[in-house]
Amino acid sequence: MGSTSAAVSSAGARPFYASAVCSDNCKHGACTMQGQCCHDQCLGGCSEVGNASSCVACRRLQHGDTCMEACPPGYYVFKGWRCITLNFCQDLHNQCKTAKRLGLDREPGCKEYVIHNGACLPDCPSGYTTMNSTSFPNH
Repeated sequence: MGSTSAAVSSAGARPFYASAVCSDNCKHGACTMQGQCCHDQCLGGCSEVGNASSCVACRRLQHGDTCMEACPPGYYVFKGWRCITLNFCQDLHNQCKTAKRLGLDREPGCKEYVIHNGACLPDCPSGYTTMNSTSFPNH
């Protein structure tokens, strides 16, 4: 293997190693400081071999402290990288709706989030209508 110099992750806590340091056997070019392959869901490195909870960053989605390919049942994709509960999405929806009702919606980020196709989205897609923070096709 080549050089073992490390870059520091944006969090500054754990080092990660360029794919040039990792073995060609590492599916996604993520490895430990010793050059051992990380879990398939890791991106940029890991602190423990084969553990999806030890990744520097997630290749796809994060659920709690674990990286995974898809959100587990009862969870929804939020902002394209994290899994959240229905209640979390509904709270975002209701907070914005209340702020708008009270005239406190001066924040440009105030969105009435809705559940649609397994994700918590900032707006109901075209051709759909919102009912109780879930989008349904217009009839």
